[in-house]
Amino acid sequence: MRISLVDLPDKHGLRIRRVLDAAQLDQPERINSIQAAAPDDIAPDKKASYQLLLASRELNAALEPPTQTAIFAAFPGVHLMCVRLAIEICLFEKLVEAENPLSIHDLAADGSAEEAFVLSIARVLVAKGFIGETRSSEGLGAYVPTQMTRHMVVPSVRAGFIFHYDSGLLILVQGLSYFRSTSFRLKQGHGRGRLQFAHDTDDEDYVYWSKQPGVMENFSTFMQGYFGGGAQPTPMEWFLFDEVCFKDFDATRVEYAYVDVGGGKGQNIQAIVEKYGDYVKDDKFCLQDVAPVIDDIESSGTVLDGRIEKMAYDYLTPQTIRGARAYMLENVFHNHNDTVAKEILNILKEALEPGISKLLISSIILPDQGVPFFLSAMDVMLNCWVSRGEDPVSTRGR
Repeated sequence: MRISLVDLPDKHGLRIRRVLDAAQLDQPERINSIQAAAPDDIAPDKKASYQLLLASRELNAALEPPTQTAIFAAFPGVHLMCVRLAIEICLFEKLVEAENPLSIHDLAADGSAEEAFVLSIARVLVAKGFIGETRSSEGLGAYVPTQMTRHMVVPSVRAGFIFHYDSGLLILVQGLSYFRSTSFRLKQGHGRGRLQFAHDTDDEDYVYWSKQPGVMENFSTFMQGYFGGGAQPTPMEWFLFDEVCFKDFDATRVEYAYVDVGGGKGQNIQAIVEKYGDYVKDDKFCLQDVAPVIDDIESSGTVLDGRIEKMAYDYLTPQTIRGARAYMLENVFHNHNDTVAKEILNILKEALEPGISKLLISSIILPDQGVPFFLSAMDVMLNCWVSRGEDPVSTRGR
């Protein structure tokens, strides 16, 4: 369906155009040109879909009164809390598994929460599109799953909300007090940062989380799919692994074809093996991460290809696999300051075999302007958790 103001009633089309003209925007033309250049089904065209999404948000910003924008900005914590509470009482699972619309009475029937409580959070979830509202066959109010409801039962999505609420919200709440204490300066590197300030601990992030029951396991699940995947392009979508890593691979000269250093629960190396495994004979892939993460792969029932060796390893210690064809460091350096990043590289450099080994580094780089909310928010949250953040274009070559 094309988006066009021509199809709107004259009074509405004229009103919207006046608002846009006042904001000096040409969003209707931009939206139409994007969609006209895309296939009839725009969804598979990621670039066109993203451009259309940005244009629609700019259109929304032009139309939305400042009062409404202020309200949405003031109450994001309410939305996050309601989602977290819904996860706790399995509200999303109940709706997805149901064959018919469910009433508030149905949603509270298992005794996990009182009806008034369920109703209060359901209103917010409906308003934000996380669940749908309809009427039952008896004409009573009822709830149905939406696309977002179904997304919320994906393990990595659920884990992401749990982690950000349980482990991140207090840090945000304490942010003003912390920055007052630092005269509003960002801290770079490990040590006493916002996490330590909020939780009154001297432990660094991963050490602190490992002492909290279930946090690291939940974090690993979250990172396995990062809100269900698709939040950002992955190297698998554009990098020529076959040409760089696996073409003419000689198993007689190299013990390992690919080592994923700090690779979490193996979501990335699993995709590598599925797509490029035929280039390599025998078991020549290795997943490395700290022992708690590797242990959680087994205990959580995560299934990886049998050709992937799982190895407990801390990348701040000497690399035990030497002379591999390719070593991958994906989203590792945004956890560390420059000094630690150089230490990681120097350690890995000792394991490289000249003429054979290749070092692959995948990191998020922030543009100088027009940074999407997802990336700018990630930068802020990383500074909360690890006193680090994403690199801007101006420093990516350091």
